[in-house]
This record gives sequence, structure tokens and C-alpha cells, in this order.
Amino acid sequence: MNKPYISRVKHKIFPLISDWSDPMDKFRFEKDVNKLSQRDWFWFHPSSYKLIIYGSPIITITFMVALAIFLSFKGLTGLAAIPLIIIVVSAADLLRKLKNKKHNKYTNMYDIYMREYEEETIEVN
Repeated sequence: MNKPYISRVKHKIFPLISDWSDPMDKFRFEKDVNKLSQRDWFWFHPSSYKLIIYGSPIITITFMVALAIFLSFKGLTGLAAIPLIIIVVSAADLLRKLKNKKHNKYTNMYDIYMREYEEETIEVN
């Protein structure tokens, strides 16, 4: 996603939100996601962030394994090495994300793309 673009159009996406520093915890900690609209679930619930952040390397690994197997059956074992490189890179990415899992427990798309954080000023004497 393009953060500068979303920052410009976020008022059109959610016209009722006036305080963009609000953490939107009423959506973030909702136990029954079926109560949320699809848009609210995508932007405010941590499960959608987890689906995207962990799902993308898993899907990449799955498709590359299928491609490597297909190329091996066709007798193109040299060409099958290319998907294997992508598999290793994606697996490393997934492991890195899983190591940071406890830090991203409540992160959502709103925090990353729309939320405005208050800046702290540090006085230097």
C-alpha cells in the first residue's frame, strides 16, 4: 500500500473519524469479528494485519514449491533452482516475522497507514 496516498484520502475512507490519534480500541479488541463490517475489520482488527503479514510469505512459498515440483517433473531441474531461491528468501522472511510476533500482537492496518501519532519533544540543555 502507498502510505502517502492513504494519508491523503483517509478522510474519504472514514469521514466520521475526527481524531486520527485515537487507537480505535473498540474495534481492535472486538472478540466477535462478525460484528464488524469488512472495511472496519480490514483497517482496525489485528487479525487482518496478521493475515496479510504472515499470509503473503506462506502463499509465496506454496506457489514456488508447486512451481519447483512442476519444473522438476518436466525435467528442468536447473530451472527449478530459481523457485528454490525464492522459497529460501520467503522462508527467512516468514521466520523473521514470526520472531517479532509478540511485538505485532495488536498491530493493525490503521496503525500503520492512517494513525497520527503525537510527537514528543525533547529539550536539550
